[in-house]
Amino acid sequence: MQSKAGYHTAVRVQKARDLDDVVKAVKKEAEYAADNFYYRWPVKDKRTGKTKNVEGGTIGCALSIARNWTNCVITMEVEEHPGYWIFTPSFVDLETGFTVTRSFKKTKPKSAPGNFEQDRWEDVAFQKGQSQAIRNVVFNGVPQWLRNEAIEVAKQAALNHISRDGIVKSRDKAMGFLSGYGITEDRVKAVIGKALNDFTAQDVQTIRNLCQQIQNGDVSADDAFPPIETDQKEDKPKTRTRKTETTEEPPKTNGNGKGKITEADAQEIDKSLSEFQLSVAAFKRAFDIENIVDLPADKMEEARKWINTEVDKLG
Repeated sequence: MQSKAGYHTAVRVQKARDLDDVVKAVKKEAEYAADNFYYRWPVKDKRTGKTKNVEGGTIGCALSIARNWTNCVITMEVEEHPGYWIFTPSFVDLETGFTVTRSFKKTKPKSAPGNFEQDRWEDVAFQKGQSQAIRNVVFNGVPQWLRNEAIEVAKQAALNHISRDGIVKSRDKAMGFLSGYGITEDRVKAVIGKALNDFTAQDVQTIRNLCQQIQNGDVSADDAFPPIETDQKEDKPKTRTRKTETTEEPPKTNGNGKGKITEADAQEIDKSLSEFQLSVAAFKRAFDIENIVDLPADKMEEARKWINTEVDKLG
């Protein structure tokens, strides 16, 4: 392959690309991948008040297309700056010489939560930035219709899973998954914009996809289903009351007589599991709890050590 001034000339390949084979292979992978091939993010239009979905292909979808496109390469340059990285990948079609380059800026995490190591936290952010940059350049280098076709097939495959199991069963399974992260029904209703009993197959599809993003570590549970803010400033008539002594409430327990961790601690664990793509189920089994929020307060330090140990196993 010859390279001049950042562009590449076409080269002779052993086996030329067969577009029909490419499309067939990508669609077949999309059927198996389903929710892993696309992301869906509900966004409320402030002007109309209606909720619409923002969708796109994942890094898994991009790599599948690049792999099946054949006779192509992806190169990457990285610039490190104080506070951020600049990833500049290039997608090169060896058959045609077509080259596309896109830069992507990734902000470095300011601090790691809890007692987690900053270096490891930055490693995770670096890998995420690299994946996002590769995804962007691949989707710019291959035909847009191929990407759209892959996403549509994956979405239909996800709907087929729901149709097979039924809306109620699929919904309850997703809610069970979310409960492990302390996500309550009202937070799910706030995102979808309707009661659970009114969910359509498409609504369940959205919830399942968000669950997949959480499981893959692409987003934290609190970002996907934000805590509901309640207005504490209610106008109440002023009345005189007799001053009484206040008593401190006993800590909430999880059935074993020990106080639970705080909501902030639960969010820290949730974020750590998501960032490092660790299994929530494995964490709950390790501490014999049903939900993260059920972790005894005196086990918090042990939980941090468990996460650090699992992260070290990742290499």
